[in-house]
Amino acid sequence: MHMANIPRFHERTKHIGIRYHYVRTAIYNRLIQLFYIPTTENLADLLTKSLSHELHQRHSNQLGLRYFR
Repeated sequence: MHMANIPRFHERTKHIGIRYHYVRTAIYNRLIQLFYIPTTENLADLLTKSLSHELHQRHSNQLGLRYFR
């Protein structure tokens, strides 16, 4: 998020592909906004991270997934 919100190009960002700089342009043109979402609220973390049992169940329920044993 930090690199997307600050439109500077330097040694650390030169490896990022040109197509990914679209996000910077979209932010600059006010087409999109980026927001930080903590793990306790981010439903996508269910599919990408190892979560505690409680958090796993909460995200599953919010997505409408049923938990069978």
